[in-house]
Amino acid sequence: MEIGMAQLETANENEDMICAGPVYPMTDRGGHLDANGYRWYGEMLGKAYYRTKVLGQRFVPLQPIEISRTDNAKEIKIRTIGQYKRKRIMALEYIMITHNRQ
Repeated sequence: MEIGMAQLETANENEDMICAGPVYPMTDRGGHLDANGYRWYGEMLGKAYYRTKVLGQRFVPLQPIEISRTDNAKEIKIRTIGQYKRKRIMALEYIMITHNRQ
C-alpha cells in the first residue's frame, strides 16, 4: 500500500506525472490480468492519454479525500475527488457504504 500511495501522491503533486488508476478492479487469473482485464486497463490508459495529450487537460483518477465513520457501525462515508470536464476537479458528495450482515 505504501508504494501505491507514494505513486498517487507523486502524480497529484507533479504536473508531468500521470496516474491512470489501479489494476485491482480488473479481471485476472492468479495475479496476472486476463484478456478482459488487459482490455479494460487499456481503455483506462487510453482515457488518461486522450485527456492529457489530445485535450491538454489534467487527468485525476477517482480517489478518496476523506473517509469517516458514522454512528452506525455498518456505514462509512467516503468523499472523493476525480476529473471533470473543463479542467476542473470536482469533489463529489459523500457516498454512504453500508455493510449488510445476514
